[in-house]
Amino acid sequence: MNQVVKTLKPMNEVVTEFVSSASKSDFGGDRVLLQMAGLGKAFGPLFNKLEKLEADGDLYHAELTRAQLASIAIYYRESMSLLQIGAESRLEAADQAIKDEMLIDSLINKPSDEDQLKSSDMIAMCQHEDLIAKLAAGIRRDMRKNPEDLSMLLARALVNNTSRLQDDTRVISLFKDLVIGEITSSKDAKKTQDPAFNGKAVTTSMGDNVIKIHFQRPGAAKPNQAKVSV
Repeated sequence: MNQVVKTLKPMNEVVTEFVSSASKSDFGGDRVLLQMAGLGKAFGPLFNKLEKLEADGDLYHAELTRAQLASIAIYYRESMSLLQIGAESRLEAADQAIKDEMLIDSLINKPSDEDQLKSSDMIAMCQHEDLIAKLAAGIRRDMRKNPEDLSMLLARALVNNTSRLQDDTRVISLFKDLVIGEITSSKDAKKTQDPAFNGKAVTTSMGDNVIKIHFQRPGAAKPNQAKVSV
């Protein structure tokens, strides 16, 4: 995961710096073209050519190689898998956290206490050390009364939490495949100079096959239309 962070952080910084430093007149003041140019600076050009077709309209013209289109498709496919597995892992973590919270609350409170403490409230108020102290005292108290039941509860909670590392490992593996494998390899692929990008390096592969796409900006008044030719 450290490798993922080291890869993505400088790329995000490049995009942010590029967009923030651009003037309102750059790219005709078009936010879509500005964002795409910023992404191209960090990841390498996503299109061979991208321009607005009409000065006052919402139609754009884009050209990209099969390799560039494949990279976009792979990115979205892998991203959806990552989001799904990550969401499932978070749901499991939330379910386990609820069980852990109930166990903690049962240990930090005595049956005779009029005001029952809630661990979630103490955490929200950043009373972590107080909570730890009360929990430790509660564990010692219950160990004297019900050592077998409490030891089983704690053992089960620890094992359940540790077993989640397997799910987290799957998420991290997908992150690495997507960022280190797909994004980095695409960015570092064979480059050539293309006049359509004013001499900037662009990725080319699979011969001279180029896919041309016309699309509308999302939210345009007209229905979303797309024309693709190869």
